[in-house]
Amino acid sequence: MKIHHQQNITDKYRKKIYGQDNRIIRQNLAMPVADTIVLKSKAPSFGNLKNAQEYLNRTKKELSSIVHNNNFDIRHFNIYKLEGIQEGIPLFDGLSIKEISFIGNRLIDFALKRGCHNKCIHCFADAHPPLHIKDKNSKFINSVSWEDFQKFCNGFEELNKRLGFKIAKVDTASKNHIAPFYDSDCIDVILKDKSGQEHDLTEIIPMLYNATGKKILFDTAGWHPNNKKLQQRAEKYVRFFSNPKNEQYIESINISLNPFHSLNAKSIELLNSDPSRAEKFRNLYVQRMVNVIYTMSPLFDSKKFNIINRCAPYTMSVDDEFKKKSYKLLIKDIKNNLQEKYEQDIPIYKKIFYKITNKSSPLKQVQVLLDDISTYVLPLGRMEKLVQKNSMSIEKVKEAKKTNIIFSNSCHKNPRYELLIDANGKIYLTDEYTTFPTELQLNFENKDKLTAPLYPTPEKYVVTKKVINSTNINNLMQDMLKNFI
Repeated sequence: MKIHHQQNITDKYRKKIYGQDNRIIRQNLAMPVADTIVLKSKAPSFGNLKNAQEYLNRTKKELSSIVHNNNFDIRHFNIYKLEGIQEGIPLFDGLSIKEISFIGNRLIDFALKRGCHNKCIHCFADAHPPLHIKDKNSKFINSVSWEDFQKFCNGFEELNKRLGFKIAKVDTASKNHIAPFYDSDCIDVILKDKSGQEHDLTEIIPMLYNATGKKILFDTAGWHPNNKKLQQRAEKYVRFFSNPKNEQYIESINISLNPFHSLNAKSIELLNSDPSRAEKFRNLYVQRMVNVIYTMSPLFDSKKFNIINRCAPYTMSVDDEFKKKSYKLLIKDIKNNLQEKYEQDIPIYKKIFYKITNKSSPLKQVQVLLDDISTYVLPLGRMEKLVQKNSMSIEKVKEAKKTNIIFSNSCHKNPRYELLIDANGKIYLTDEYTTFPTELQLNFENKDKLTAPLYPTPEKYVVTKKVINSTNINNLMQDMLKNFI
């Protein structure tokens, strides 16, 4: 949409939208905004804290009678007049308030830990195990440091305190959550402080929620049943998620179940050449998933518990063992082994976790999720290697990537792109097909450290600060203005 400068706005527009003092009036807006709309083509110069606070307080008074319960958010204000409100907060050194708002509102993926041991062959992020880092002085890192995570949370909380509302929280339900991972499994997301002490998700989740107002996703593809440390950690998480006071922090708790995990994929690879080894790998995967489902049984009553259960569509040109007919046999094996485990261990299980629902057997409760199989799988990342090169699904993905490149200069306005914070604080915009780097970076202590390559591989086009700062009118304003300009 072409935006004209303010002086060219028609009288019809001015009379309908503005009062005599050029302030937007209530009856024409779902979201009242004080002060004039200022269209700028360049990034604003940094303001100062005092002026920003005076503008904020004055505007809140002006809007107090029309904003329900004084439930303000960033869209009620001329964001350029809030410039300087972030002054003195170390996390935001070098960032304008518009850039901070962009980060907070668009944030979906926070790569607290880089690297995954599951090696699922359909992984769109092409996740590999963490980098082997021998020396703490290495130029590479695999995770956010605990100190940088604290800096992130403290920075947003201080800014929220100054504003009187959370700058990151938005009304769009699909964007109002955070995944504290990108190419890792939540069971492995542990942050270490400088003394070597580990901090797990029972600490991370409340802090991240309090800083942003966004609920947190938890997703795991399981862990080796004999790994005592991870088993204890998982049981701790189950107790945490089972506590009603922690429910406010959680968007969803997911188990990822599919035929693409490296153990089952190895079984399929050996099926014809070495059937005995193939069966061994299949059983390893079955027992792995039986254990994770069993461990999380106390969560079956929670509306936030889910199993992400998927396989390849029958139209995709991949081995039939990855498709629904064969996958159902794998699910059947998991059900049978799960039933045996419940029958053998349920008295012990009750004692360990204090309660288990009496509405029906745990297996019946999880049955619906195990039988609900999705076939939404795209040939992205490693999955692309499994699909025939000339297949229709591959061509569709190529076309989608080409379209993304053509419209790269508008990716910062496209809600399909999620904002990703890497472990070193660098900011990217990404969807399932394409990743674009930005000039934005949080002022982390490890900001100069390197991380493992991201996938999709970042494109050459960089979303600049100038572009972000000059995108002045939000979607609500655009909908309102398009009839007049």
